[in-house]
Amino acid sequence: MGVVVVLLVLAGILSSYSIVITIFLIIISCIIIFQKQLQKWLLIFLAAFLIAFYFYNMYDFKREKLPFDFEPKVSKTGEFRFSDDLKIDGNLLMGSLTLQQEEYQFFYKINNEAEKERLQMMRLTFLSCSAQMSFQHILPNTNFTGFHYDAYLYYAHKKGSLKLTNVDWPNCSYQDLNMIEHIQKYRKDVALAMYQSNIVYKGYLIALTLGDTSYLNKDEMSLLKTLGIYHLYAISGSHVALISVQFYFVLRRLNVPIIVCKMMMLMLLPMYMIFTGSQPSVWRSTIFILLILFNPGRKTQLTDLLSLTFILNLIYDPFTVYDIGFQLSYVICFSFLLILPLYNEKSKLFQFFLINFISQLATIPILFYHFNNNYLIGMLTNIFFIPLFTFIIFPICTLILLLYMLNIHINWLNQWVDGSFILNDMLTKFFTQFSRVEIILEQQHIFIYVLMFIALSLLFSKLKSYKGLSIALLLILLIFTNKNIKENNNYVHFLDVGQGDAFILELGRKTIMIDTGGKLDFSKHWERRSNAQSISDKVTIPFLKYRGISKIDELILTHPDADHFGESENLIMAGMVERIILNPKAHGSEKYKKVIRLAQLKGIALIDVNNYLHEAQIQFVRQNENNNKNVSLRFLSAGQTGEENDDSIVVFLKHDKPGRNILFLGDLSKDYEDEILSQIDDAIDIVKIGHHGSRTSTSETLLSRHPKFAIISAGRHNRFKHPHNETVTALINNDIKIFNTQKDGRITIDLDRGIVQTQYQTLFHDK
Repeated sequence: MGVVVVLLVLAGILSSYSIVITIFLIIISCIIIFQKQLQKWLLIFLAAFLIAFYFYNMYDFKREKLPFDFEPKVSKTGEFRFSDDLKIDGNLLMGSLTLQQEEYQFFYKINNEAEKERLQMMRLTFLSCSAQMSFQHILPNTNFTGFHYDAYLYYAHKKGSLKLTNVDWPNCSYQDLNMIEHIQKYRKDVALAMYQSNIVYKGYLIALTLGDTSYLNKDEMSLLKTLGIYHLYAISGSHVALISVQFYFVLRRLNVPIIVCKMMMLMLLPMYMIFTGSQPSVWRSTIFILLILFNPGRKTQLTDLLSLTFILNLIYDPFTVYDIGFQLSYVICFSFLLILPLYNEKSKLFQFFLINFISQLATIPILFYHFNNNYLIGMLTNIFFIPLFTFIIFPICTLILLLYMLNIHINWLNQWVDGSFILNDMLTKFFTQFSRVEIILEQQHIFIYVLMFIALSLLFSKLKSYKGLSIALLLILLIFTNKNIKENNNYVHFLDVGQGDAFILELGRKTIMIDTGGKLDFSKHWERRSNAQSISDKVTIPFLKYRGISKIDELILTHPDADHFGESENLIMAGMVERIILNPKAHGSEKYKKVIRLAQLKGIALIDVNNYLHEAQIQFVRQNENNNKNVSLRFLSAGQTGEENDDSIVVFLKHDKPGRNILFLGDLSKDYEDEILSQIDDAIDIVKIGHHGSRTSTSETLLSRHPKFAIISAGRHNRFKHPHNETVTALINNDIKIFNTQKDGRITIDLDRGIVQTQYQTLFHDK
């Protein structure tokens, strides 16, 4: 019964995303109802669907239609109260605060190193202060339909984002706390005590015992995710189950009566849930364990109990269903309960491997949906890391946590913690030597991920017909989703990377990138953020994976300005680049030294563009890779001008259909545009305006070539005030339609169909 309720609730939730999914889940539910003869519960099933359908269609996130470059002018001075998720990274203090009974995300720019040290020593959790507050415009993802920060804040019940200035630190004070807040504050105090200890692996300890991963830097977290073992470092349902078993076992060994054991668990588990951060998976596991303890004679099936926790979780917080931890937790647990009973007669060793196999396969569709990639190495690493954590690391860390809660510090036990994590590091270093096979899947319709989950689940069936159906379905999905099998079209994507250029050309099965975006870092050592995401981390690599692209075949660096080549090193380190084309004779080319050295270290071919300047066209789309030879590139240069911008490599893309030729001008100024234009006899239909729309670009000669579209790549509210009014006015006066990443986000040109599509249009369905 419980599984049917869950399916129908999901059908109601997904009705606003895909009617096909809704109908499909309703059909599956009806089949189960008639097979299991559950018709007497039809009213409950109908109510579950209708309530979910109504609520999520009425109250789900609806984005307000505002320009991407909208800048709110609202600010005020007021009192607020910090929450318990504060973090200092470089020169930023970030987290949540409460203002007039509403919760907001905030950031505060720390003024100097002394203030940073002072704030690091302060106990800021639930501190009440006053400050000047500026309301920020919350942007969605301006490049592709992936993680949207505005939707994230809404689902986290946060009203918006604030920038704090002029905080009155001397007059901050504590107010009365309720019981839950006392527990949360105590959690932060314990974390601070651990952080100030002499334990080397304190970040891992805090993450594993308190569920706070803010003490891990992004490189550590990235490695754990790549190896498929990140779930072991974040408090989850498995940790709650493990500590519950350990605690219950100790109580029973001490001959504590069963009813007393249950009452103690009933009291302590919710406190532990709050103490470790109340993550959805912890919530699920806590309620599930308590329901099992108070399920006399096991009259209720475990799937029904798990379904009940699902419903209770949604009643408590309806939007937790969008949390990836919630999704992974329930998918794994339902998979365990439905598949493991089929193999009860197998040995414990077999079941250990089976559990690992199920947990890895069950999560594949969800990970593909959210991240477009999956690392197969997780199936191997978990075989070694799970026993290490279960029998060594987690028990030691739990003991240390208890001692810190009692304010007992034993130095030699700290060495045990470091020793256990040294074993962990040895295993980690061992597995990082292997090539980690990454499967990248282009973004699909949500129905594909549901079919994928069904196909993977049927693999575990003991019926040969179901296994055959599973294999057939997986083969169909493999063919349908394979980017190399599908028809290869030609696209040009102008990414929104702020004040800079980064363009991706999908030409058949080839991927070419022109510039990478980037920015100069003038910050002092104490100001540098260890967990700040680069443009490559936030935009370029996720977009490439969203498109199903695993490699950049050619990376063209137009000139050595940071906002054009600054992300090259990050892309190289991510293993995304095959070849680099650059001009080693360009003014300022000494800035390329680090990129060149890194490319040579990684075995990446470096190509001198000067060898191609006299080529009439360069056919990067090779015949043996793709029969479509309707696109060619040509490199142009104004020669050695003595200026970085004017030494830009200019790229001309020619399409055999009219109206699709594109000129990429880099940062070329109008002084040298005539020289470039004299080398092009073909029509120029689309032009990427030089130097982000500066008044130094866009000559009368260029305008006289009558391009239909102008693309401007510039950052919102940039300090140079690009694009300049003179450039914009000149384009408008010549009837040239302007697309600007500031206003439009990512701009995509479908070369084969001759269509221009922007991210703003995608989000708001504008034509």
